[in-house]
Amino acid sequence: AGAPVPGVVAAALVGILTCALAARVGFASVAVLAPRRRRTLRRGIALLALLAVAIPASIGVVAATGWGGAPLTATLAHVTDALALVPGGASWAVLVPGSGEDALAWTVAIATLAGLGAIFFALAIRLQRHTPAASAQRDRGRLGWFGLMPGTPGGAIAARSMLYWLHDRRYLTNVVIVPIAAVIVVVPLLVAGVPLGTAILLPVPLIALFLGWLPHDDVAYDSTAVWMHVAAGVPGVSDRVGRLAPLLFVGTPVLAVAVPLAVAVNGDWSLLPALAGVCAGLFFSGLGLSSVSSVIAPYAVTRPGDSPFRQPQRTGSSGLIAQAGVFIGALAASAPALWFAWLTFTGSNEHAMWALLSGVAAGAVVLLVGVGIGSLMFSRRGGRLLEFAETA
Repeated sequence: AGAPVPGVVAAALVGILTCALAARVGFASVAVLAPRRRRTLRRGIALLALLAVAIPASIGVVAATGWGGAPLTATLAHVTDALALVPGGASWAVLVPGSGEDALAWTVAIATLAGLGAIFFALAIRLQRHTPAASAQRDRGRLGWFGLMPGTPGGAIAARSMLYWLHDRRYLTNVVIVPIAAVIVVVPLLVAGVPLGTAILLPVPLIALFLGWLPHDDVAYDSTAVWMHVAAGVPGVSDRVGRLAPLLFVGTPVLAVAVPLAVAVNGDWSLLPALAGVCAGLFFSGLGLSSVSSVIAPYAVTRPGDSPFRQPQRTGSSGLIAQAGVFIGALAASAPALWFAWLTFTGSNEHAMWALLSGVAAGAVVLLVGVGIGSLMFSRRGGRLLEFAETA
């Protein structure tokens, strides 16, 4: 429809090569992670692929039914604009003439293709140099989460953290409170006469903020089990990353579903990138600050086996500082994304992509810096953390 033929051919080739390389990277990742558990991992990948197809399909159905009174063409235009610059869609975005973002789309498309090629090359070298023994792989199949996670210190800590978050009622109580607190915030807004489409946008950023805040005192919840990490000389980065694994595994898909669902109820799809950017900034910033907070400012929490509603006596203000610091820090780091999102909400749709980019960038930077600082502090304060766990 008016696009130059050479550009169409080049974009189609880049798109096909990107899809092919992404598939090869997926298969190679399965082979590297668990050669004898390919069926289980393939089912997991198939489930993720199903979600990746189901979410856009649901968006299309909502658009076709005219949710929110928006015209079909306008709704689809907002959706395509929001997806045009993601790695999987940039190569196809240049096929739309007059978009004004051809150069940026080409940059994202070429960078995605080059990145996938580098990842596939690294995985191929790994497969050639490392061939795990079949007996060892059979034994890993009986280890549950420890068999699914990589055989590294970080993988072992991630597996143990997954068990805690799935079975310890103290962790489960914290997780259940998150959606309840978000819903409670909506009720006063509805009573005050705020439309449902506007009020429904608030709980999703709150869920992202709370999910990032949850591990702010994870070392204290670990109780005396932290001695295993200190005695074994586990690197600080392994401890920090391993403890964040449950929140990343749970929080990312939850937000991936909640964000488009809230926008669908609202009916204005131009808000999708803005809301996604705010949630990414709050979630990842909270995780990064929590990685630091749980090391430098742990406070006494409920002991394993006790009621999750029973709070121990505290003699200092470290608990208040840790909780408030993560909240305020995550909000401060996400302030640009929040501002651009507000401008988008008030009618300036051109700020939506700025909200997305600033939120993702701020969240990624705070997460990386927080994990780095938390790793360094964990290595230096191992003895103090062990003393705290024994006496708290």
